[in-house]
Amino acid sequence: MLTHAPDALDRLDLAPAAVHDRHPTLVVAALSGYGSVGPARDVAGYDIGAFFARSGLSRTNSPSGAPPIFVRSGVGDHITGMATAMGVLGALFQRTSTGRGRVVETSLFTTGMYAASWDLGVQLTFGKLSSLRPRERVVTPLVDSYRAA
Repeated sequence: MLTHAPDALDRLDLAPAAVHDRHPTLVVAALSGYGSVGPARDVAGYDIGAFFARSGLSRTNSPSGAPPIFVRSGVGDHITGMATAMGVLGALFQRTSTGRGRVVETSLFTTGMYAASWDLGVQLTFGKLSSLRPRERVVTPLVDSYRAA
């Protein structure tokens, strides 16, 4: 997934907000690795680095002391692409009643953080990581995987 480079777009006067200001009926999608503000705003974002590693998803899905899990490339790209598409659809729907477009911003990192929100909530509430149980010792049998024919 190719993400926009906020600094380069600013220099070219093509930043999403500037484009929207010139054309207020447009819906402008801004997709980046780490968002449009902050110290990593111009860092290139990649699926495994921005979505899985920096969001904490790799760690929260690995047993303690084990190396991070193997992740299939493209998963974070697809999820972030779908989040972007849903934001654009919502903005288009809103435009039908307001006549105004908007900037829809997503990032690989933010979408990864959203995907890790359960674990982040446990960490913030209880000060510890969620426990990783073997498949045979899950809390509820409705949230498990089973061998089938």
